[in-house]
Amino acid sequence: MSQPPRNSTWTLLKDVAEEVESNASDTSSFDCTEGLHYRASVILSRPASVLAIVLVIFAVLANALSLLAISQVRMRLTGHLRLVLSLASSDLLIGISVILFLFNKVIYQYFQPGEGPRHCRRRFWCVFVFVKALNSTSLNMTLFNLMAMAADHYLAILRPLHHQSMMSKRRSKLLLISLWTISVVAGFSDYLYAIPKYKRVVSRFTFCEVVYLSPYNEEYLTFGISFVAFVQMLYCYIRICVRIKQREKCMLVRTNGLHVQLKYNTRGLITTLLIVGTFVLCWLPMCLFQVALIIKVKTDYNSVVPLLAKLTTIDQYLYDLHLINAICDPIIYAVRMSEVKLGYRRLFWRLCRLKLRTPANDSYAHSSRFLEHRLSVRLFNRHWQVVESYFQPWFQVFDTSDVHLGYYITILFLVPV
Repeated sequence: MSQPPRNSTWTLLKDVAEEVESNASDTSSFDCTEGLHYRASVILSRPASVLAIVLVIFAVLANALSLLAISQVRMRLTGHLRLVLSLASSDLLIGISVILFLFNKVIYQYFQPGEGPRHCRRRFWCVFVFVKALNSTSLNMTLFNLMAMAADHYLAILRPLHHQSMMSKRRSKLLLISLWTISVVAGFSDYLYAIPKYKRVVSRFTFCEVVYLSPYNEEYLTFGISFVAFVQMLYCYIRICVRIKQREKCMLVRTNGLHVQLKYNTRGLITTLLIVGTFVLCWLPMCLFQVALIIKVKTDYNSVVPLLAKLTTIDQYLYDLHLINAICDPIIYAVRMSEVKLGYRRLFWRLCRLKLRTPANDSYAHSSRFLEHRLSVRLFNRHWQVVESYFQPWFQVFDTSDVHLGYYITILFLVPV
């Protein structure tokens, strides 16, 4: 029986299909984690990466302890305390994103988009763009938390009669849910932008590579949010400083209750100003450097290429400075907020499996269990006084009667923005 005539086009397509199938079978068995120990040694040989690992461990532990301590507070959570919880959660999210970023660099090999085994590229770039979006989400939420804290103090000092109703339990929860939703949508907006373009290049690129290569960047939204946040905070805190100065002039004719309330609001305001000041000092250098670098790349790309290694190292150290902010916030909570102090004490007692009890009679007061409890409490208070004595000089300038010095220092942080 004679063979049918071979069509040249059909033969070519068949050969191409067989070659693609053989290449797919070869690359599917490719080990994406090959060279893991070498990549780990490279990361550990860089001082900036080692510093980032140390800082992120402290940041995660400190913010996790802050969340646990605040959860021990049995009183009804105020709107301001919920904002502190949200801020600690966003700082914790930053630490988790850095851990995932380092994990991705160590575990999976790096491949250029469109080159190399498809399943390896999918794993590396999907983790990369997810971590990048997670980091942007946490940064957006940090800015939103600072804006909400500024608005909360604005209402507490300038609209004290309406503060309780406007920052009620229901409204504060709705506010936080809305802010987290906006932060997530803004942080993961890269994915939304890449969906319609993925169908055109599905044969060569994975979806995550399309997200990475898209001209849109979610950090553009972060820069816009940061500008709005600093303008809003600057306006609120200037108005608050003016109002406090006016109230101090007529304090002699005020009642004692209003004086105590003003002192409480002022202490909370100074705590928030410390949080804002540390955030600006730790985040502003990285922000300005990245903006200047983007402008330089757009205008004169050839001059940036020879300095790429040095610029990358500088950017890594500036990001390490940003991680320090995630460590400073829990320290400020513990030193400045009485509710967090109480939460840490109760957390310590719970970890020691000791319950806070009031002795019902003298026999219990002289029992070994009660004496052990008193000893543990005194031991904790002694260690806590050592911690407070170490950090208190840093905050002592804000506890003087002339509190405007602290306000003006923080406002000077915001002026360059």
